[in-house]
Amino acid sequence: MNDTNEVKLISVDTPSVEQAKEISKLQKLCFVDVDDDEAGNDFYHTSSIQVLAYIGNKLVGWAGAHITEQTYNERHIKLGGYGICTHPNFRHRGIATKVVGEAMKYLKEKECDIGFLSVNIEDNKSIRLHQKYGFMMLPQHFSWTDSKGVVKEDDGGMVAPIISKELFKLVLSSSDPLYVGNGYW
Repeated sequence: MNDTNEVKLISVDTPSVEQAKEISKLQKLCFVDVDDDEAGNDFYHTSSIQVLAYIGNKLVGWAGAHITEQTYNERHIKLGGYGICTHPNFRHRGIATKVVGEAMKYLKEKECDIGFLSVNIEDNKSIRLHQKYGFMMLPQHFSWTDSKGVVKEDDGGMVAPIISKELFKLVLSSSDPLYVGNGYW
């Protein structure tokens, strides 16, 4: 049986055609409750980097990190976040922790003020993973614009201070939804 010591991480700005196919297959395994229509409408945004985790030649983990700049309560915020998934057969081996660590390192290098991601509020393991990196549940909803220009809202957002504890505290203390730009993260 392979262990996490054999995990190789690579970061790419633009995945190759083969990597893009592998990422898509992995995402379909991880996000079984998201249909193609929802994926196309809500999960679109330009990734800044893709963190890929391999065991041998098999893609077992992925994070797509992205950055946006928004105004929140009249304050400019550079918001960084990521979507993440780990192959179901390779979970609980520390792969997600390594992938998240690499994504967070990238967001810090890019001087993001705060981090944002969304989680299933019933997935305590995922919530605990992100709490290791300073993420806390948003008390309010977050919103985004889908590919048709419709602004939508949901709960399950998490934020973390990256370089600005002040902006992190501002977001946590407000009741206004946090707008995260194009696409559901």
